[in-house]
Amino acid sequence: MMPVVISILAYQAGRSLPGYILKILGEIIINSTTY
Repeated sequence: MMPVVISILAYQAGRSLPGYILKILGEIIINSTTY
């Protein structure tokens, strides 16, 4: 389920540079909380 959410966020965030940065931060947070 998480990969799907990341993909959706990545698609939306990919349309802008600030969003791209948020996508990277989001992936780091998810990786940190998921262990």
